Amino acid sequence: MNIDERIQNITTGMEAMQGRLDRLMSGLEAMKERHDALTINLELLGHEIHDIKIASQQDGENIRALARIAEIHNRRITDLET
Repeated sequence: MNIDERIQNITTGMEAMQGRLDRLMSGLEAMKERHDALTINLELLGHEIHDIKIASQQDGENIRALARIAEIHNRRITDLET
């Protein structure tokens, strides 16, 4: 194998390696885009969970208030019956 053939083999090998590297970089960029999208979705879900937590706490307070009102009305009815 002469020097020109060796240089050609090295060049071919380097081109193949560059092709692999380009595919890897493309895959990494796609993974980063998916990661970024998932991060945004996770942040949005966190906000939605927080909103649901607040709403459920308010619902609980409202239910307790309605239960107190129902108990007061029940007492009034019982007092009227006696």
